[in-house]
Amino acid sequence: MLIAQISDFHVVPYGTLAYGRVDTRNMLARAVVALNRLQPQPDLVVLSGDLTQSGDPAEYDVLMAILAKLRAPVAPAAGNHDDRDAFRAAFPSVVATSAPSPFIQYVLGFESLRVIVLDTVTAGSDAPEFCDARAGWFAETLAASATPALVVTHHPLFMTGIPWMDPESLAWTDPIRRVVEAYPGRVTGFVCGHIHRAIHTQAFGVPASSCPSTAHLVALDFGAASPRLSMEAPGFQLHAWNGLGLTTYTASLERFGSDFSPGDPRL
Repeated sequence: MLIAQISDFHVVPYGTLAYGRVDTRNMLARAVVALNRLQPQPDLVVLSGDLTQSGDPAEYDVLMAILAKLRAPVAPAAGNHDDRDAFRAAFPSVVATSAPSPFIQYVLGFESLRVIVLDTVTAGSDAPEFCDARAGWFAETLAASATPALVVTHHPLFMTGIPWMDPESLAWTDPIRRVVEAYPGRVTGFVCGHIHRAIHTQAFGVPASSCPSTAHLVALDFGAASPRLSMEAPGFQLHAWNGLGLTTYTASLERFGSDFSPGDPRL
């Protein structure tokens, strides 16, 4: 099974640029073209939050027009830049299976893997949270099947080392940790967005990774106490599940598809 992941689109209305300089619409459109060229095609494309810049319904209209060209089915997650009501209106099939309200959490079942999307958003804040109601649903979902699960969150469940992006502590992840520890071996990996960079580490002893943005990246500055963004090449990730383990690949969208043969392999 092959799962693609794209993240943090920050789509803005037509005629505008994010932060006055980033053409997030066109950059997402380029990502869709790149994913459509993949062979084999992904079985699923995870959209790991911050799909829009401000959660405005007009931004979701632009978003859905771009995503309509994507060949593979999607699994969207809400981010701190999204609005839950507008998100639900844009993705009605998610609303039909999501629980508990008002949170956007759901599970997609495949033959040998389940994809569980969790809601780590705090309304009106960039800070992450995960309450007892969300944790209760997560526990019930893990308990319902022994099929391995790939868990999607927007916020990382680990410290990134970039001060202005990290919460004061990881105490907010304790409800998730307790559920994972109650069902050992059922979560095969965590994937997230938010950080706009590829990071590979662990959370609660489980492999965890973050996906680069399709647009601007967060600057790799371990001393930055205030926001610093970067126009490095955007990217995406591919998660390959073979029934036993998960392998994650990170690829750049810059010049994607410009492969060539070097001829003499010794050159």
